[in-house]
Amino acid sequence: MESSPSKHLCGFRQEMGRIRLALASRIALFQEGFQPRIISRSPIRLQVGTMVNDPIADLLTRIRNAQRVGHRDVVMPASKLVEQVVQVLKAEGFIESYERRLQDDGRFEEIAVSLKYFPNGKPMVEACRRVSRSGRRVYSGSDELPRVRSGLGIAIVSTSQGVMSDREARRRKIGGEVLATIS
Repeated sequence: MESSPSKHLCGFRQEMGRIRLALASRIALFQEGFQPRIISRSPIRLQVGTMVNDPIADLLTRIRNAQRVGHRDVVMPASKLVEQVVQVLKAEGFIESYERRLQDDGRFEEIAVSLKYFPNGKPMVEACRRVSRSGRRVYSGSDELPRVRSGLGIAIVSTSQGVMSDREARRRKIGGEVLATIS
């Protein structure tokens, strides 16, 4: 059964009408003085009020993306868990420093991380991966903790005694939830 060209043309006209209506409403917003929010590119910044479901994955993604494009700093929303993970990264030498501060508008706290690079310009964090996620939690005993790149990288572990590297957890002989691996 063949369809007539006029049927296709009719559908096309309807779609074009929808597009014109959407464009007209956007144009009206700009004429009324609507200004979109522009986010600065350096350092990487999150819009106020944006919901983050997994702050650890967000932290790792921001660090990975910032180092790929060569940024010196990265800024992210603050939380106790994110700050503890950043402390581990600093203690293990993967980042230069970090600072917890209020955002420019003074409403929310943020953590500013100074990234670290090798003398040749390559990023210190080559790969970072979230291991335990909300849909699949991964727990390991002290003897089963993963060795990342034969000890050149670290696994970040959340234990009953706080967030620490896999080496520290093995030394203390405690296991826990494997949050991420960094190399």
